[in-house]
Amino acid sequence: MSDAQLDAQTPASEAASSSNNTVDEREESVDPSALPGGSMAMDSTLPYETMPSFPFIPPSVPTIPPGAISADDAETLSLYFNRHPFEQVISLEFVDEMNASTWMVFQDSPQAVAEALCSIGSVYLEDNSRDGALLPLTLARRARTLATLKVKDPSRELEQMLLMALALGAMEGIDRRCQPHERTSSILIAYAASIINRYIESGLVLSSLAKYFIRALARHDMIISLSHLRRNSIRTDIWLDENNHSPDRFMGSTTTLMPLLEELCGLAEDIQRHATPIGPAETSLFTRRADGLRSRIQAWQCVSAAWSARLLAHAHAYRAAALLMLFRLLHGAGSSVESDQTALEMAREVMRYLKRPPEDLRLCTWPALIASCELREEEDRTEAMNVFHSIYSVRRTSTSLQTLKFVTDRVWRARDEGAVWNWMALSQQFPGECVPI
Repeated sequence: MSDAQLDAQTPASEAASSSNNTVDEREESVDPSALPGGSMAMDSTLPYETMPSFPFIPPSVPTIPPGAISADDAETLSLYFNRHPFEQVISLEFVDEMNASTWMVFQDSPQAVAEALCSIGSVYLEDNSRDGALLPLTLARRARTLATLKVKDPSRELEQMLLMALALGAMEGIDRRCQPHERTSSILIAYAASIINRYIESGLVLSSLAKYFIRALARHDMIISLSHLRRNSIRTDIWLDENNHSPDRFMGSTTTLMPLLEELCGLAEDIQRHATPIGPAETSLFTRRADGLRSRIQAWQCVSAAWSARLLAHAHAYRAAALLMLFRLLHGAGSSVESDQTALEMAREVMRYLKRPPEDLRLCTWPALIASCELREEEDRTEAMNVFHSIYSVRRTSTSLQTLKFVTDRVWRARDEGAVWNWMALSQQFPGECVPI
């Protein structure tokens, strides 16, 4: 990956060979009520000590040194903490752990981390201003965050770098002005994967805090990889703990589904590479792989299914969408009337899981995409559009609206006009438009 690719986001530093950083050294005690937004999770039902997906965080954070950040930055930083986690996580029970984890990294490098988080806060401020007056400040913060990321040392500052990469990606996700050709999240993910791999290959062990941030990047990577028919960059074996049945702030109860989605990404890429007519032997190989994967996806059970009806519906929607995508890999859209009818029935099953209140749909953009692309009747399409608008109403990501636009302007229009309406082909033809993250 070149420097040109990153303004590109390709930090220049190489991973060093050793590190004394461990999560134990960073996990100073934290008082959640003292954190911005720390006690505001309105529908929280779990005590903080049993908050899922991250180990217990003791009760206090070192005081931020006076003068570490400016008064203006403090206000923008507060906006980040009091808004961003609430809109992004799958359920408000996860707000405290997300804020606490961020503060643990913040204490190591207040200025660098504050700049990254203020980049997100600036997008919210700029969006509220509506006149574009704050756009130069927002872009300047992004540029400074990128410049800082380039000179960080992964062997000593991995958690900071992961958080900064997440912040840069989040800026694009919430910025309604971001155009498809301007999206760089794939470059950020590729860079993050490269530093993670170098870190591990050098013999260093990932802290639980690093894995916490990697999971967020890995989910983003998985969804984009599925949508663009390519292998994911961040391997699931890096971050997945099969023995941990706690839900995740972004994956919900689907953490153990991710290895199966990883296989789906690999199969999709292999089939995509053989887009030209293939012989019986290759067809048989793909069919056997698909049959085996289908059986395992059907047999998959989500972790902590009883924890929340919201998480259960979310998990079932992802499983049903994965089965639909798997079917379409072998039976492309428009290949036969029978295949289209089967896919429609599978899509309606996905949509049944999405008949939930908006709060329950926060992270359901991908299954909504997979199902919506099969719908033809006006009533079905209206229902699908309502799902996307519901997602945007509670998780103000521009990507949800961009994905809806991809469905309506690319897939539905092509089908109605008698053109190729296979979303898999269209996502390759119009990169940056299909972003169901």
